[in-house]
Amino acid sequence: MGNLRTKSKTMINKRLSKLSILTLCTVFALTGINTFEQLLSLNGREAGHYNRVLAQTSDEQLNRRVYQKASPAVVTVKTETGHGSGFVISQDGLIITNAHVIKPPPRSEEEAKTYKPAEFPQVVTVVFPDGRKFSADVMGFGKGGLDLAVLKIHGQQNLRTLALAAPGSAKVGDRVFALGTPLDAKFSDTFTQGNITRIDPSDGEIQHNAVIMGGNSGGPLLNSQGQVIGVNTSGIGELNTGMNFSIPVPQLQSFIVAARKKMFLQFLPYLHELKNHRFGQLHSMVK
Repeated sequence: MGNLRTKSKTMINKRLSKLSILTLCTVFALTGINTFEQLLSLNGREAGHYNRVLAQTSDEQLNRRVYQKASPAVVTVKTETGHGSGFVISQDGLIITNAHVIKPPPRSEEEAKTYKPAEFPQVVTVVFPDGRKFSADVMGFGKGGLDLAVLKIHGQQNLRTLALAAPGSAKVGDRVFALGTPLDAKFSDTFTQGNITRIDPSDGEIQHNAVIMGGNSGGPLLNSQGQVIGVNTSGIGELNTGMNFSIPVPQLQSFIVAARKKMFLQFLPYLHELKNHRFGQLHSMVK
């Protein structure tokens, strides 16, 4: 009796197996898949597509995190002659920008003849991405021609700020992000990305290919954690060419320490830049 049951089960299993094979063949025929190799190939392509989607989603999430973290602390700096960018480093309103945003260098030898470096605006306007506007005092400039300036908003206590990355943490190949106001004030809060392409061994200046244009000067260059690794200052060529430059964190840190102690020198003109095509073009942002 037991052997009969076993034989019956075996016959049923064989019939089910044949039925399964027949079903698979029917499916293959209907879908145009003629071999198991095609099925495996299809699965491989689907897996590759799925992985690409995941990678793309991961990149997008990183971009959004950096932008959302940094954007509230990046401002447009407006003067009577134009605009630049800047970013908040203290909750009570210290803001970093470029010196040339506040006091542009002469654009020609002729203009240099009447250039007065000691004359610069004492107060500028800073505009946050949400539309808030504040007057900011010009507190001082970097020593020795360092293209940095510090501004101060008064009466604020809880502003969003950007943190500085550890000195020396930026490496060639790292992904970087730029935030600022290129070309026109209406383009405030523009977010671009690229990579570090070179670090100058003599002074640590960061070269990168994130798109920046006139008006980006003074804005932050950020790492993937949304930390400041540099201050965007210049680019080569009349239009962006992928060779852009940022003042690195060690110089920025020293400047901030001096700013907090109010240790400044009188602003010096950038006469040496008249022959430097690289700086002259990005400074056109004040037009």
